[in-house]
Amino acid sequence: MGVMLGAVLLAALAAAPVVDGVEARLPSGSRPELLEGVPGLIAVRKGQTLSLRAVRRSLERLMETGRFSDARAFADESADGVTVVFELTPKQLVLELFAEGQQALREAEVLKATRLEVGDEVDLARTDEATEAVQAFYRRRGYYDAEVTVDAEDAEGGVNVVVRVKEGLPVRVKSVVVEGDPGLPLPVLLETMGLERDQVADLEAITVGLGRVREALVAGRRWRAKVGAPRVDRDGRLWLPIEAGPRFRLEFDGATAFADSALRSALGDVSQELLDDAARERLAERLEGLYRFRGYSDVRVTAVERLSRDGREGVITFLVDEGPQVLVQELTFSGNRVIGDSELIAVLAQVTRAAVPDTGPEVHPLSDPLALEGKMKEPRWAFPPEPAAETIFVEPVWRDALRTMAQRYRDKGYLGAQVSLTSLERDGDVARAHITVVEGAQARLHAAKALQVPADVELDGVLPTAGEVFSESVAERARGALRQALGRKGYLFNTVTAEWTVSQGGTSVDLLLRGQSGPKVTVGKVLVKGLQRTEESVVRRALQVHEGEPLDADALFESQRALAELGIFRSADIRLLAPELAESVKDVVVDLKERPRLSGEFGLGYFLAEGPRVAVDAEYPNLAGRAVHVAARGRLNFFAASAPALARQIDVSDLQGFELFGGRGNLSVFNRGLLPFGIGTRLDLVGERVFRQSYRFTRLAAIPGLDWSTPLPLPHPEWARPKLTLQLQYELEWTRVFQVSNASGATFPLTLLDQERLRFLFGTFALHTVRFAPTLDLRDDAVVPRKGVLVQAAAETTFDLFTRDQNDAQVPVQFLKVSGTVSGYVPLGNRFTLALSLRGGRIAPLANGSVTPPVKRFYLGGSSSMRGFREDGLLADDQRRDYDAQVANCRALASSVGCTPAARTLLQGREIASQGGELFTLGKAELRFPAFGALDLGIFLEAGNLWLALPTDGFRLRTVAGSGLRYVTPVGPLALDVGVNLAPDALVNEPAFNLHFNIGLF
Repeated sequence: MGVMLGAVLLAALAAAPVVDGVEARLPSGSRPELLEGVPGLIAVRKGQTLSLRAVRRSLERLMETGRFSDARAFADESADGVTVVFELTPKQLVLELFAEGQQALREAEVLKATRLEVGDEVDLARTDEATEAVQAFYRRRGYYDAEVTVDAEDAEGGVNVVVRVKEGLPVRVKSVVVEGDPGLPLPVLLETMGLERDQVADLEAITVGLGRVREALVAGRRWRAKVGAPRVDRDGRLWLPIEAGPRFRLEFDGATAFADSALRSALGDVSQELLDDAARERLAERLEGLYRFRGYSDVRVTAVERLSRDGREGVITFLVDEGPQVLVQELTFSGNRVIGDSELIAVLAQVTRAAVPDTGPEVHPLSDPLALEGKMKEPRWAFPPEPAAETIFVEPVWRDALRTMAQRYRDKGYLGAQVSLTSLERDGDVARAHITVVEGAQARLHAAKALQVPADVELDGVLPTAGEVFSESVAERARGALRQALGRKGYLFNTVTAEWTVSQGGTSVDLLLRGQSGPKVTVGKVLVKGLQRTEESVVRRALQVHEGEPLDADALFESQRALAELGIFRSADIRLLAPELAESVKDVVVDLKERPRLSGEFGLGYFLAEGPRVAVDAEYPNLAGRAVHVAARGRLNFFAASAPALARQIDVSDLQGFELFGGRGNLSVFNRGLLPFGIGTRLDLVGERVFRQSYRFTRLAAIPGLDWSTPLPLPHPEWARPKLTLQLQYELEWTRVFQVSNASGATFPLTLLDQERLRFLFGTFALHTVRFAPTLDLRDDAVVPRKGVLVQAAAETTFDLFTRDQNDAQVPVQFLKVSGTVSGYVPLGNRFTLALSLRGGRIAPLANGSVTPPVKRFYLGGSSSMRGFREDGLLADDQRRDYDAQVANCRALASSVGCTPAARTLLQGREIASQGGELFTLGKAELRFPAFGALDLGIFLEAGNLWLALPTDGFRLRTVAGSGLRYVTPVGPLALDVGVNLAPDALVNEPAFNLHFNIGLF
């Protein structure tokens, strides 16, 4: 496969004739639709002078379409010039694969052995390779007489690959020959392998069995155990190459600071080592590293191997000469004025901690309780206490730390700064070190210029401003900014160098950027590959590169991002054709791989509370090839067969037929790209019907929506990734909720999901809501922000269409709900971040007597708001004080008969579910900093409250403090927090603390 230029064409190119005609030819019998779009890909035009580059570009474009396995160009000479002929050989693509005749092996295994897949290109050579591969596969599985043929049969649009097999009789194991010392008795060996007489000589299974043998040998400390490839002949003789090697044990001589268990842990998994001379030296160096980072700078470790006479037992002894533990107890600096001692010591500690080798999990000293490795005296601790990082002297690490200190000075503009260790004195187990700093003068930028830059390239925001502190990073940042500015104007093949001169006193710097722009590149052809079901117009609409326009480097990245956001491709790769050639016209190749047409899951089960259940989860990501996603999730249960219904705890005699079915369904249809300007559309249809011992719940909702987001072209700050998002949504909802009684009259506990459903008003309600939510994101990272600001707002209006409560009375529902959040992130050092957030919201009635359903109110409490309370568990302050009064009144009574239901519930030690509030405020502050390894710690303080009505006696706030762990993953930070309620209200049974797990941080 490839491209070729004919000899006549090459000769014609030397004479530079005029093109008299252009032809594209296919072999006879080829599908004519293969030539669709081909004329537009050919860069050779009639009337032009024939050029080699135009011919090559044409061949490259034709091959990039993915339709052809070969493309050749020839020239037919004529009196008026030459006719250029492109001979194209179509690819034969696999449409389907079949296997016939296989019995002992599964069809999927046989087809996998061909190494062919649907969509692969196939020719005679590939079918021959597939035939040999399947025959080899059968031989390895024990079928030496298998006859295999692989044929490619023509079909519409490609070929079908058919594998025909005559398996024959398999070879069976008649005898076993062990080559070498197996280290195990033969019966144990065969049992470990799962090998029996007269079984099929399947070398795949036998090889797996040999792997288990090696694992058993290694587990028995035969760390040099080797197993080879098994062999079998047609008579059934099986050869098993096994060399168990000696059984080793590890000993440590001279170690007093560490327990043997700690040293074994530091060595890691020695079973993965060959234990030759080089490996033993590496293991000894590993132990030396462990010692040196505990302060034993003079340690020496030597590994010695001894074997028994018969070679079956071995001992590896690590001879340890620890030397004294010497720690730097006194570290002084001189010459440093700009950076204080504490900051320089922190640099030393940070570099040291980063260099500490992994010693593995800490092992208890009694890891050999039976003294199988011999009796020995062990220290009290497996690992001695780790000294402070800045007190450990490891010469290479200190050299790195000194360079890091000097670089920190240079980053502050002290270009000539030098940091050196001028003395290190040892006195027994104490060392004193002195570091001398020569800061020099701070350099500031005097002027910055850019030369050889095209006139159409704007330099605003590219060059640093005069007077700012200068460092190499400033020059590199300016160089990168100029390269980016050139790339945005189409100068993709630019190079930029940065030079600077420092004044004699070192206080003034002149920066000079020299640019070599190269050709200004325009887009030639945009070639889209890999589409099978998707309309090409969907892809081209998402692209921000267009034929004939200047090629913007940022546009390539944005195009790739836009294709990924469509959600219909497994991968989207955008690249230049022949990127190594600097040309004024470049073709862009868009290489795509589509997601599966349909994916889903199906499940059956039985649930005591709901009865038999059928669950379906399906996704169709690319409806009609227009990037329209359809996702359906649902579960259907038959409540008449549930435990409460069968036990007659709940009466369902009033229900017939389909009324006895419950469940939940959600159908989502969403797309980004059908509407202009990248506006996304979404439609959700929701249906739910639930039976419980105390209520019945039915809900239907239709929620169409639009969303639009765009990056903002703000030049400053450079670290920000500004983004504006607008969302508009309409919700039409019908609910019916009513109470039912159960046969026992008992009160059953409600789950959190039940509490959420009971936030809907009892009765029948039809409401419609319009929501608008803008978001301005000025953070450096949306997942783990370190600096920046996030501003969010939301407004919605709800009106009633039909309302009837459980007494058949009309209930007005008309209100406006607004809320907002401002979050800020302040970096305080390396991985130290202060996160601040302020939130607030208000619900205002739009009609007299309007009622706000609890489901529409605000809620506080939980992992995303106030972590000292349960999820949505904070009671509205005015309601909480009313409950306090009810409890106090109840306690004053001689009998609980006169108590309110709420007071009786609270006096029984139970909590009352929050019904939300119509006014809230919340402030949050959190300090995030590194703890150990990839884990961070967070310390937080939160203050806020919730009210049903405007408070008349001031805004009293509830307070929460706590801390937690953070671990960053690809899906977002995992957070485990403990929140402490600083003033729990015992009358309403508020817990003193709560534990929360969450994915993501505010």
